[in-house]
Amino acid sequence: MWKIPPEYEYHRRTWLAWPWDHDIWNGIQGTNLKLCQDSIDRLVRVIANYEDVSIVAMECDLSKLEKRFKRRSSDRYSVEVVPAKYNDVWVRDTFPTFGVESNSLVAICWNFNGWGRRIRHFGSYGDDARLCSKISKLSNARQVDSLITAEGGAFAFDESSSVFTTRSVLLDRSRNPHDTKLELEEKIRQATGRSQVCWLPGDRSEPITSGHIDSVIAFAKNAVLISWVEDESNPEFDVCDYNARTLMSWFREQSLSREIVKISRSSQSNDIDHCLSYTNFACVNGGLIIPRFGNNAEDNYAKASIEEAFENQVRAESVDLTPIAIAGGGIHCVTQQEPFVGTRFEQSSL
Repeated sequence: MWKIPPEYEYHRRTWLAWPWDHDIWNGIQGTNLKLCQDSIDRLVRVIANYEDVSIVAMECDLSKLEKRFKRRSSDRYSVEVVPAKYNDVWVRDTFPTFGVESNSLVAICWNFNGWGRRIRHFGSYGDDARLCSKISKLSNARQVDSLITAEGGAFAFDESSSVFTTRSVLLDRSRNPHDTKLELEEKIRQATGRSQVCWLPGDRSEPITSGHIDSVIAFAKNAVLISWVEDESNPEFDVCDYNARTLMSWFREQSLSREIVKISRSSQSNDIDHCLSYTNFACVNGGLIIPRFGNNAEDNYAKASIEEAFENQVRAESVDLTPIAIAGGGIHCVTQQEPFVGTRFEQSSL
């Protein structure tokens, strides 16, 4: 059976997608296509300081992006531009989740249907729904169809035998209307190779994904970082508290010792669509890429807290991806790691 490695284990590369659709990005108040492209450009260049990057692009953009990301003699890692047909940049959700089995790569597909058809300003998702097969072939991975309608951002993995997800997403009737919780648990276990499923409440009021776990928790090797709101009068406080209490109960029931670190969200916006979670970060080889929202005190404190949760063993860099955050996503949402397959780094981690 395959294993889905924790994100802090060694990667072969990180995948992203180049934004191209004017109708999608020029239709989101507070941002536009050019700003989104500049954000992805910044993110690609930072990740390429740590590991190789593959970025999918429409045929019409290939030539200019190959020139834009042409490798310089001083560059340690490369940026590969790959042709594909797709709709948007949310590769955490539309690409497969990668696992490793007997030194070969497995690509688990979640049958993406546009976040339970919550597409609003995201436009069509038909090409995104077909991306999993394309990426499986490009990465030379064996494709596994999960029999679940969901997105990669709905699942989180540590080094235990558990997979973490949210009831608000997986039990959503717009995704899996005919499955009971027990039926979904069995399908999740079969898809992930994990023996236990931890169900967090999630956030049913979240308007785009209905509560992806990657804006709720993230894992370090010996700690769990949970997105938090300090203000008890904020409606999101109850959501955060419910998720935290459920997670702590799960660890007690499983006799697992985990430090739980609360990472307060940014206060830079009151817009419910705006992703303000610092836990929506990306692990790279030897580093962490963390969102920056513009309040220096908050940004620096979150960065230091996350570094400490990783026992100061890795370097964290903050990147301003405001246009992505305005659209409801974060760094984790627009990246998908591909694990290293082989023996040299099999036991390596960040």
